[in-house]
Amino acid sequence: MFDEFLEHETEDDYFIKQLEQQLAQVSPNKRAELIEKRKAYANNKNVYSLLLQYAAGFGKSNIIGWTALQLKDLRRKGEYVYDKVMIVVDRLQLRSQIDDKMRNMNIDNSMFLEAKDKKTFLEALTSDKRLVIINLQKFQDVGKILDADTLQRLANLRIVFLIDEIHRSNSGSQHEEMINIFDVLQTPFDANDTYNESRTKKNLLIGFTATPDDKTLARFGEFSGYAESEKLWVPFDSYTMNQAIKDGFILNPIKNIVPVASKMLFDIPSNELEGFEEPNYKDVDKKQIYEEPERIDAIAQYIADLLVKDVKMSIGKSEATVKPC
Repeated sequence: MFDEFLEHETEDDYFIKQLEQQLAQVSPNKRAELIEKRKAYANNKNVYSLLLQYAAGFGKSNIIGWTALQLKDLRRKGEYVYDKVMIVVDRLQLRSQIDDKMRNMNIDNSMFLEAKDKKTFLEALTSDKRLVIINLQKFQDVGKILDADTLQRLANLRIVFLIDEIHRSNSGSQHEEMINIFDVLQTPFDANDTYNESRTKKNLLIGFTATPDDKTLARFGEFSGYAESEKLWVPFDSYTMNQAIKDGFILNPIKNIVPVASKMLFDIPSNELEGFEEPNYKDVDKKQIYEEPERIDAIAQYIADLLVKDVKMSIGKSEATVKPC
């Protein structure tokens, strides 16, 4: 795979031509439609990308750590393939886990840097240390990592970004719109004409997630073969929740759903028929219920109490994952 990346690094349309061949048996109109959609995403045109899907609890931090070490030492013709390996983390817990994994792999803290703002990010690009951890908790805006000035510095480098969980909340609140870090990091490479005219190498984005949505698969997934009612795009590699449950690696969360009763309080309008008369009649939007902040806080409090008073006593020092539905 990496040899293929390197061999066709200057051919921006290489994977589009490959897709055209893969869709040779599809009707011309449908083939043209799929090709145009793929072109619109600029997949693998200005920066390479790989999407990896692994079930929650599968040991993603281990995979990220080992992948970083493998790519750091990857050589071709006696030279390092990647100038830098950057681990992009958004969770303080994972940041601590990465430190632990590095120590377990005999990687001393002095061998890698942490970039927490633009200044330290630029310093990391010129440092002789080839492992860099980008802590998004310290960046106010993910997009600021790759501004025009930084992209010019990257034009002559080949860097791989390992992205822990590609989705993040825009404000830290669960009900706020999620942003896709994969999108945010790829877009500057696609949008900067100066960078694309001067670059001599192509960077690589590797995104990890447990639950890729259809848009993410369409933009970063691999072609799986065209068949009616089948997914057209799939992750480069995956170990899904269903597979993990069947293998007995994790428990089936559906078998242990804890119902939570929550009260819904309504104010009576001055006009008691308001909302019941055409054309004003409208069902309550589900988002108004499930994304209501007070409701979320009340259920979160209930879950915390349940964990402390009941679950913790049952499992002792074992680990458990809570997934609110």
